[in-house]
Amino acid sequence: MNIIYLVIFFPLISFIFLFFFKNVLSYKIISFISFLLISLSVVSVCLLDIFFFISPYFTFEKCLWSWWNIQSITIDIGILIDSLTCVFLSMITIVACLVYFFSIWYMQHKTNNIGFFELVNLFLVNMLILVISNNFLFMYLGWEGISVCSYLLINFYYSQVRVNYSAMKSFIFTKVGDLFLITAILLLYIHYHTLNFYEIAFLTKIYLIKGTKFLQIVNVLLLIGAIGKSAQIPLQIWLPEAMVGPTPVSALIHAATMVTSGIYLILRNYNVFILTPHVLYMIGIVGGITLILSSIVALVEIDIKRILAYSTMSQIGYIFIALSVGACNAAVMHLIIHAIFKALLFLSAGVLISKCCYEQNIFRMGNQLYKRFPFLYVCFLIGGVSLAGFPIFTAGFYSKEGILLCIYNSKNMFFFIIAILSIILTTLYIFRLIFVTFHTSSNYHITKTSMNCFQYIPLIIFSIFSTTFGILILPNISNMFPMIALPKGYTKFYLESISSILVILNIFISYYFYILRKNIVLKIFILKCLVTLINFIKDSSFGFYYIYELFFLNIYLAVAYFLSRKPFNVCSCFVLFLVKKINFLLISIEDITLNVYIMLISLNIIFVSCLIILY
Repeated sequence: MNIIYLVIFFPLISFIFLFFFKNVLSYKIISFISFLLISLSVVSVCLLDIFFFISPYFTFEKCLWSWWNIQSITIDIGILIDSLTCVFLSMITIVACLVYFFSIWYMQHKTNNIGFFELVNLFLVNMLILVISNNFLFMYLGWEGISVCSYLLINFYYSQVRVNYSAMKSFIFTKVGDLFLITAILLLYIHYHTLNFYEIAFLTKIYLIKGTKFLQIVNVLLLIGAIGKSAQIPLQIWLPEAMVGPTPVSALIHAATMVTSGIYLILRNYNVFILTPHVLYMIGIVGGITLILSSIVALVEIDIKRILAYSTMSQIGYIFIALSVGACNAAVMHLIIHAIFKALLFLSAGVLISKCCYEQNIFRMGNQLYKRFPFLYVCFLIGGVSLAGFPIFTAGFYSKEGILLCIYNSKNMFFFIIAILSIILTTLYIFRLIFVTFHTSSNYHITKTSMNCFQYIPLIIFSIFSTTFGILILPNISNMFPMIALPKGYTKFYLESISSILVILNIFISYYFYILRKNIVLKIFILKCLVTLINFIKDSSFGFYYIYELFFLNIYLAVAYFLSRKPFNVCSCFVLFLVKKINFLLISIEDITLNVYIMLISLNIIFVSCLIILY
């Protein structure tokens, strides 16, 4: 198990190496060495995968050192490795390695490109800390670390005011969720005297932790923390705003790593959540609302990266529903597949945007782009059909069907209807994106540059894994959580048939409205009331922007401004001033008293002397 230390050791060494040698060596040498170190981390994870393939039930926990040991309060720093940790480590490091390789090309002519790789390495270290930690507090260290790194990476083009504003907004909204999470952690420790994941799981098994009102409050707070990181309603605004950062950041942080940390938090503490069914149901409600609203916004959005961001929100919402009905194994499978095809879509979008002179409006990107960039078109098609769940040939079909079957089995018609709607909406918005971007005509200028291995290799690998082949190489996750007894007979076949028909039908609907009958869509969109409605949906995200600015952003900035005036320093200075004045007054009184004493003694001596003389 010592190999686990290498997984986190190589990205850390890479960060230190970049920090000290960024001004000494050339960009090519530095990027190559740094990529090599990240690759070694991937190799370490692969060896770990082999071990868990042989021993899937193995669990390794070790205390590294004692962080706090004051009276009865003891907080240890340790690691926990089990099959859940191993799956997340594989997903994070492999996606990060390929995105890193892609970034060598993407960032080569950017200012401060070495700084970009420094931040990516630091982000990766914090993400790995989050996943391997064995207690809440150590996990929270990584949790906060990825927030800071995400803010710095979103704000990479910091010379633009719009980017500063978006980065600040993203940071604030993730902080709101973090405040709830740290409150939950404190309550857990005060009541149960432990923050260790396995000890908490053990307490639930022996019924020392029960589904009380107190636990419901704690679970709601944990859920809000997860909602903040996974960009779910009502804290979803930060993800579309984060798209102002470099495209590799969107592919790595906002599709495969950071947004998955909320799901990891729920999965790691699922034995606690399951004790409070109402909170578990609330997870599904949050996911369902996010899924529908973000899919509708994706249907009217025109920025290619923001469409993909809304798509991420909707798919995470779909996974939230799966967690709500107990389909944890299916949720983990879809989480991995989603990370793969979403990274493919983001990287393909990055190449396309660079070739279209950094134009991101899908209606202005080019003229018949499928003829000019057939390779990118194929990559988009593979990613798109996998996202939609096209039958038989895509990995998304199997991962989404697993969740759909579990939702059907739960007998919850509300979630089932939302899942069916998600199939329709997802197919519509992703094929709207593909048809409008690649098949429409525009006179916008396109750069004629050839592609290189830094673009081809990651896109080819992600494309292969987005097909059925991706399902075949997945680690065995069927025993990670208790299995659900799924319906037998023809139910599975019927559900797969219905979803397949819906996907194919909606592809034709998109093709009809955006290729064959574009005039119909244009005529509909000319209607003034519809334009107003679309602007309301797109610009304010169903009015959420106004609410957030009123209740979160403005209050947070006001508190930050108040704290920037150093109020505690003013208070301490006032107290010091008061103490000095009181001290001076007491000394003065003491001096006066002494003088009075001396005067009285002198008068007494004079009086006594006079009496003696007279006598």
